[in-house]
Amino acid sequence: GGHRLAAVATINLSQISEFALVICSLGINFGHIGEETLTIIIWTFAILAILSSYMIGYNYKIYGFQCRLMRKVLRRSPKSTGDTADDHEDGGDHVDRNIVLLGFHK
Repeated sequence: GGHRLAAVATINLSQISEFALVICSLGINFGHIGEETLTIIIWTFAILAILSSYMIGYNYKIYGFQCRLMRKVLRRSPKSTGDTADDHEDGGDHVDRNIVLLGFHK
């Protein structure tokens, strides 16, 4: 996998579901968490509901930006290992690749 695959998968799965709101409200009813947590979950849900569709579309560019930022913060020299979308001619988009979904029934 590598760092690039892990980061892109994290960006693609960054949205939270409505089920988190249900679980959080149950936690409040049972006294396990406070109402402040529900407020944080609601704000996070609202922000990610809007941003996640854009983040998925630009996931390789976001990863490239994060890599450059971390290199500056950590003062490391860039490695040419093909980790960023800038290292690819197509910008990280692989429109020529076929995707095969395998599944099974019961």
